[in-house]
Amino acid sequence: MRMKSKWLLALLIVNALFLASCASEPASAEDGARAQSLSAADAKKAADEARAKADEVKAFKAAADEYESALELYEQAATAETSGDGTAAIALYDQSTVEFTKAQSLAEEAREAALAAMAEVDKAISETEQKAEEALNTTGEEQ
Repeated sequence: MRMKSKWLLALLIVNALFLASCASEPASAEDGARAQSLSAADAKKAADEARAKADEVKAFKAAADEYESALELYEQAATAETSGDGTAAIALYDQSTVEFTKAQSLAEEAREAALAAMAEVDKAISETEQKAEEALNTTGEEQ
């Protein structure tokens, strides 16, 4: 009876070890590719959103070099994704997201600077008009 118990216990231990090793078995290549594909899709979505925000502030004009750099990275990422290199696609989409965001920031800064310059011009025009009116009033009083 004791011998049966020992064998049963040994069999249970071996079975438990086998189940544990199956549970920790690495995912198949197909599962890895599917997960990478989802990650590439997420990275592409983030890049698309960053590009749309950059387009809203016309970064393609205001920060043309940075925008063009981002666009080149985006196109390289799309090529990598199409060829099945998900890891490279993710990295390139992430880099393009950073570059689109940088172009957006530069375009917003340029816009703010232009608005500030226009406000200064408006102020100068207003002051000039006021001085011209004062000069006319002074000239009219003298006569």
